[in-house]
Amino acid sequence: KTQASRLKTYIGGGVNTPAFAVRKNSTQSISNNTHTKIAFNSEDFDTASAFDTSNSRFTVPSGQGGKYFINLSGVLDTAGNYEPISFQIRKNGSNIINAYGENQYYTSFYISIIASLSAGDYLEAYVYQTSDGAKNITNDPINFFGGFKLIE
Repeated sequence: KTQASRLKTYIGGGVNTPAFAVRKNSTQSISNNTHTKIAFNSEDFDTASAFDTSNSRFTVPSGQGGKYFINLSGVLDTAGNYEPISFQIRKNGSNIINAYGENQYYTSFYISIIASLSAGDYLEAYVYQTSDGAKNITNDPINFFGGFKLIE
């Protein structure tokens, strides 16, 4: 046996899939006082083809329900004047976690959650800002969304 297969046997087998990591490859305008879905349109990887770049949605594949580690990171490209902002992960259209703060000096946000997901559940990322005008979220490497199924 290889070292990897011995380790896999020792820790109980299994792999952390499905897994996905996506980023932006273009700038997106975020309107004032509007919850805006973040358009992640570039996949770093997607082990089960479960992330749809046409609607920026991860859908749990058939037979793959369980606990998932999900993360979201983001920053708007223009400094604010202490305006409220939030980044959100939504499950089936409802918020499951938010990161609240103030958009000042290009403040970055990072949130993560372990979520129980069933086959067919979907996840999306949103941002909300109140700056009295539009702000942009760009293809900066800090803007990413991803996750993986935890070994049970």
